[in-house]
Amino acid sequence: MSDSQLKAPLSLTLTDPTWPQEFQQMKSCLLDAAEGRILGIEHIGSTALVDVPARPVIDLLAGVEDARQFDELEPYIIGLNYRRQSVDGLDPRVRQYARPRAGEATHVVHLAEQGTPYWNQAIAFRDLLKASPLDTFRYASFKGHLVEVFAQDPEAYLEGKLTFMRSLINRADS
Repeated sequence: MSDSQLKAPLSLTLTDPTWPQEFQQMKSCLLDAAEGRILGIEHIGSTALVDVPARPVIDLLAGVEDARQFDELEPYIIGLNYRRQSVDGLDPRVRQYARPRAGEATHVVHLAEQGTPYWNQAIAFRDLLKASPLDTFRYASFKGHLVEVFAQDPEAYLEGKLTFMRSLINRADS
């Protein structure tokens, strides 16, 4: 995650009932702009869940057949006021773009090759939480703790969330 996406101390907000609508609107914009080059778009992250506090950033997972399409798609995404993010250690079959407002990201597009571990894990995690109120409660509580401890350290906050995500997916796979 880049520092351009997270400048202020981390904080979470309660579920906003407009998040699904914001996702649908941006999904339509992306699909229209990409003129059929994007195979599908999924709403991921905490804004895709009910009763999970979140940073108010809509995460869109946009799928393509092959990562070689990224350069071709980039002008269309940038044309919607997104900026490409530099993310250390990110799978080369994934690119991220943030759409800022007043210096803070409001939307992030995760452009990914469908079927990659990144794609599959993002969807699996969302679906596991949607199916398990207990795991959703645990995740919400854990995120609250992470924000208290790592409000000034976005990388540590993200790593904590990823650890929880991997643990839940591994438990479901076993």
